Amino acid sequence: MRRWMVWAMAGCLVAVLSPAAYAQEISAEADRAFRKGKGYCYAKKYRPAVKHLTKAVETDPQRADAYYFLGYTYYKQKKHALAREAFAKAYALDPDYSPLQ
Repeated sequence: MRRWMVWAMAGCLVAVLSPAAYAQEISAEADRAFRKGKGYCYAKKYRPAVKHLTKAVETDPQRADAYYFLGYTYYKQKKHALAREAFAKAYALDPDYSPLQ
């Protein structure tokens, strides 16, 4: 009986803590994708940059910096409509983001 109560309490604790842990994992995944995409962008490897930056904005849609670099990458690929769209999302999320001024 005692063992059952311990497992029940552990299950409740996991249920309470898991949303915070999940949010941290999402943020870490978005950060990793953003850093990789930004690195590829600086190296002028735009195709893998788009892949990683797209993953970053899909994982965390509130990242103005990722949208900015995605827009810049599209611009360098001469995909101007996609660049405009990404820049607009970056501006909508954070009008004070410095590269957009």
